Amino acid sequence: MLIFTNPHLLPTVLLCLFVTSSNFRSVDGSRDYVKVAKHSRRQIVVEPTVLSLITKRFNNIVVFGDSNCDNGNAYKLTNGKIPPNPPYSHSFTNGNVWDQYLVGFTGWDMSNYAYASATSNSTFAQGYVGPNRLPVPGIVQQVQDLYLPTLKGHGRYDRTLFMFWLQGNDFFDNHNTQPSAVVDNLINSIDILVRNGRSDNSTWTAEIPLFETDFITRFTTSSRREELRDFQNVPFTRHSVPNAITVEYNQALEAGIQTYRKTHPKSNIVSFPTDEVWADLRSNASLRILGINDPDDPCVTTDNNTSHVVSQCKDPRKRFYWDW
Repeated sequence: MLIFTNPHLLPTVLLCLFVTSSNFRSVDGSRDYVKVAKHSRRQIVVEPTVLSLITKRFNNIVVFGDSNCDNGNAYKLTNGKIPPNPPYSHSFTNGNVWDQYLVGFTGWDMSNYAYASATSNSTFAQGYVGPNRLPVPGIVQQVQDLYLPTLKGHGRYDRTLFMFWLQGNDFFDNHNTQPSAVVDNLINSIDILVRNGRSDNSTWTAEIPLFETDFITRFTTSSRREELRDFQNVPFTRHSVPNAITVEYNQALEAGIQTYRKTHPKSNIVSFPTDEVWADLRSNASLRILGINDPDDPCVTTDNNTSHVVSQCKDPRKRFYWDW
């Protein structure tokens, strides 16, 4: 996922702004989308030369995001109630989340400010976790209120990789959300870091995945369709509204990146085609290699009101999705 366009880069920002190919309800009752079931007996292969470049370039990672990055912050916030353990493991899956695997590969130190249900900006759309609806900090607040106070003066980012991961909770916590507004919040998050970092000979690199083009696809029960009524304002369909939102978002994201590049020539922001990667993972060939025979149904289902686990599959390795 890393693109090195200059061997002499100083501070680096890696952004994964991500909505998956399907809509999921997390055990916390939020609308975070996907936690892929972990396959503990399968190996993750990293090209040695790529891993060498990464580990030599950085020694620290700072993570901002939602449940795809949250490695225990929501669990602590809810005093160990959300997500329930077991079957969850402090994070919103049955094992580690991606950043924990990354530091396992690299040996980096990690600071993680991600919270399940986080939006791009809490003042724009507040995210909540758990049946008691505890508010969580958005991406902007994670940067501005949680991370920056840990710095002494301007931060030195030459050995730190910043990671932003956003799934699209804004679109559910505020049904009238405009994609361009979410992009503005994300670009502002980058700018906050840039303005609070050392400016001498600094080049910022950001890698931003595009949204999947049909991220709201399931909502198969009447109760879940009801939740989308105000959001869609049209009869429930599989693709029409999600496609319109994601296309508009991707266009706004690319435009926002181009504008920021022009006004900040030392910044290097790269979009990452998450939609293509996700489509590849969901292909029949990939499913066969992974040994997955159920690409549609979650392993774990929960009660939307209480967050209690209702059912759990016998073998999560056979399921593509851990929960909805």
